[in-house]
Amino acid sequence: MRILIHAVDPRANSGNGKVTRSLIKFFRDHEVWVASQGAVGTIFEYEGARIIPQWRDPFLRDILPEIIRRFNPDVIIRQYDIWGTTDLPAIYQKEWIAYIPIDFDPVPSAILKVLRMRAIYVPFTWDSKKIVKNEGVKVWKEPIYHHIPTDIYKPMDKEEMKKKFKLDGYFVVGNVAIIDGEIRKGQDFVLEAFRKFLDLTGAKDARLLIHGFNEIGDAFVDMIKFYKLKPYVIKTDPLYSHFGLDEYSMVELYNAMDVFLNLPRREGFGIAPQEAQACGVPAIQPDWLNTRELTHPDLKVRVKARIFHPIGGGICVPDTDHAAEILADLYENQEKIKKYGKWARKFVKDNMNFKVLKEKWDKLLESI
Repeated sequence: MRILIHAVDPRANSGNGKVTRSLIKFFRDHEVWVASQGAVGTIFEYEGARIIPQWRDPFLRDILPEIIRRFNPDVIIRQYDIWGTTDLPAIYQKEWIAYIPIDFDPVPSAILKVLRMRAIYVPFTWDSKKIVKNEGVKVWKEPIYHHIPTDIYKPMDKEEMKKKFKLDGYFVVGNVAIIDGEIRKGQDFVLEAFRKFLDLTGAKDARLLIHGFNEIGDAFVDMIKFYKLKPYVIKTDPLYSHFGLDEYSMVELYNAMDVFLNLPRREGFGIAPQEAQACGVPAIQPDWLNTRELTHPDLKVRVKARIFHPIGGGICVPDTDHAAEILADLYENQEKIKKYGKWARKFVKDNMNFKVLKEKWDKLLESI
């Protein structure tokens, strides 16, 4: 089968780059081209796939018709946001696979409009399947999680890793995500929850370890100042935050954490929290679309409100008081962290391993 993947550069040190890498591995038995957002320069090979870099348009809408004409794919898989796909139904008259994040509840009509144009929507989670299935969209029968290589992302000696990051003797709360203009990943909520946790416990030996490219500059520094957290926040080197760490360095970073605190306004899946969980670091996340089913029941944060995004669709406001209470409980009863960490690793190993996910993709391709 000839498969065209329309996705992010597989070399990218980002969640979407990792998903592209996994898709290429799943489809090794097929002929694969990748119309690659973020890749520049000449056409190149990656793990047996031909990578077509972008030209003028980062979504490749200017050259996608020619790529389709030359390759004549049996199927196109769009991975990443829907916005780069709006022209696809007009230039490709067959069904196509939309393996995209749905991180709004309800779903904006602009997204549904594109999905209704001959797409087979493959949900990331059961929650995202549920909210789309009654919207006139053809939905695949079961979600396909993202792959987390647990042979790489695994527990290490925590004390040794804490020493490496100069955090020995501290209770470390971690967060890994880009800090964008929308603050989609909710780092402001993370700061607020951590401040409330400190106020609840008086913990002088707690630190908040943050890794992620800061797109908003001084605005994030101002948030840290507002919550009086400057002595408590440890930010990784901006150079590594911008270009990313290699996978083995990320494993070390996760293993320096006791818990992972993720309080996004909206989350399509969340690669970083699941990588942390594979390392035996339990993730605290909202009881909300997608993160709900990927989090231990005891670590789900109540949602205080639903608000609507300017493009339409609902996003969540997590209850930072409740998040602080969960953190305080783990700080004061640290034996629970080991229990939740064992659950977290097992959950990822059972549900996000290569064999299970490849079988699901094979069934989907066989149906086309």
